Amino acid sequence: MKICVISPLGYTGIAYYDFGLCYALSEAGLAVDLFSVDNYIVGKEPNFNKEAIFINTYGDISRIKKGIYYLQALVKSFFLILKKNYDIIHFQKMELPILDCGLFVLLKFARKKIVYTPHDIMPYKYKRVRYPIYLSYKLSDLLIVHNEKNLIDMIDHFGIKRDKISIVPHGNYNYFLQGIQRSEARLMLSLPTDKKVLLLFGNIKEGKGIETTISALKYLKNKTDILLLIAGKAYRGFDFEGMKKLIKDNGLENFVLIRNEFIEDSLVESYYRACDVVVIPYERGYESGVLRYAFSCGLPVVVSNLKEFSSFAEDGENCLIFKKGEFKHLAERLNLLLENKTLQHTIARNAKKLSDTEWGWDKLASQTKRLYEALLEQ
Repeated sequence: MKICVISPLGYTGIAYYDFGLCYALSEAGLAVDLFSVDNYIVGKEPNFNKEAIFINTYGDISRIKKGIYYLQALVKSFFLILKKNYDIIHFQKMELPILDCGLFVLLKFARKKIVYTPHDIMPYKYKRVRYPIYLSYKLSDLLIVHNEKNLIDMIDHFGIKRDKISIVPHGNYNYFLQGIQRSEARLMLSLPTDKKVLLLFGNIKEGKGIETTISALKYLKNKTDILLLIAGKAYRGFDFEGMKKLIKDNGLENFVLIRNEFIEDSLVESYYRACDVVVIPYERGYESGVLRYAFSCGLPVVVSNLKEFSSFAEDGENCLIFKKGEFKHLAERLNLLLENKTLQHTIARNAKKLSDTEWGWDKLASQTKRLYEALLEQ
């Protein structure tokens, strides 16, 4: 079985997902080609073929040029697909819906089997560009989502038939972990060794609950022992100055450290290993690679009560859960966790166990392979 995985966003965190999927599918006996970017962030040696198709489609160049290069990449992808005669074309999170759906149309005319894992069912930045996204879903032969809430959203928002959608969880990050020690990680990142570090990791943008976490800080009992580390690059349009003002107005300048920068692949694990608790206070979202990474590392996590996490998040078992947007409740949960070492160890151990068993890529690749086989039999 020949599989073509198309992922234009391989310069972002989704590259880890792409690698895990392609690597495990290849281990399962499939011939896999990944069409992605030239600067693919995962440095691990693949057992599948990588094609640098999406060149000059990101970085510090004009949007018009990016759009032109992106269109060229889609056209090149189409002709390569015809030439290599793949059995399955599996799209990952696409970048420009108006252009993307054109490739879906061409592939449909070419009678290719299309699988699509959108990751974000309705990307927030494209909330006004609904029809091209809908068209891509309608043209797909199979849609893969990561949880029951994603499935419900796809049915409710786009009217997709239930039998066209399958749930395959997001995989873990075990392929990339080196087991860095906390002391080594803090030294590498120039972080204090005498603080309890709370980590907010990933793109700094609206809906991430950053303000909620900052506001919760002032209610922590031993605030002087705590450092909130916000690590990630701010999205265009995010009110960065407003965030800094919130910190200043609450007198928290000495308790918050902001690393407003793209986190290099070589440093990602160090950020997780350096912290005591990972905070995932999202107010909206379809999935969380940050949560999956934290569970993979066996770290204690405090997470908001998004329905997207309800299929596996168990309060007091593998995480602590707080009511999204309620900073006082978040502070209560953080206080409980920080003052109870036994609880920290319990939820961290259970999180790691869940990650290793339910989110192992060999298991998820087997599920995906069966879906491919069923699709080809139709």
